[in-house]
Amino acid sequence: MTRSKHLTQGFTLAELLVSLLILGEIATFTIPKILSSQQNGMKKVILKETVATLEQIKYKEIDIGGSTASSTNVFLDNINAVKVCKTNSQTEGCYSYDTYPGALLHNGAVIASFDGWTAWGGPGCEVDGIIIDWNGNTGPNTVGDDKLAIIINRSAYTCYDVLPRRISASLNWGNLANQALWESLWKS
Repeated sequence: MTRSKHLTQGFTLAELLVSLLILGEIATFTIPKILSSQQNGMKKVILKETVATLEQIKYKEIDIGGSTASSTNVFLDNINAVKVCKTNSQTEGCYSYDTYPGALLHNGAVIASFDGWTAWGGPGCEVDGIIIDWNGNTGPNTVGDDKLAIIINRSAYTCYDVLPRRISASLNWGNLANQALWESLWKS
């Protein structure tokens, strides 16, 4: 009786290591791009949703309702939020990086609102500001990186470049990638 020998050939250790090395190199270049793209997508969705909410409140309370109250009172009294901090975001637990009044929103963003932004416009201008931090208390919490400054012009005059009774973004801070992202958000 003859026995037939079946030789099974496999990959050598060297071939497996080379394959793993190639896969590791591919992952090194693709994973950061995928994560960055995902983060930009999340940032855009959260900022769009937050700005749309602020626009709706402004339209309902200021444009139609004729409210002359400060922007902080108008927005914080009418926003649907997880938590609203009417005097100080730090001490009341909404946001650990600003002392302005603010709110923690359902989408994870935080807004900090401040009235009387005197650096904008001239006589007759009533300009307030809101800072939106799209990722809340997660760092780095710097304007231009994960925070967007919104200008609310409550007056009947064009103040700086913000048209009367409008909300506009201040895109002059931060890195170029975020400026491009925010400009595309604002135009869309």
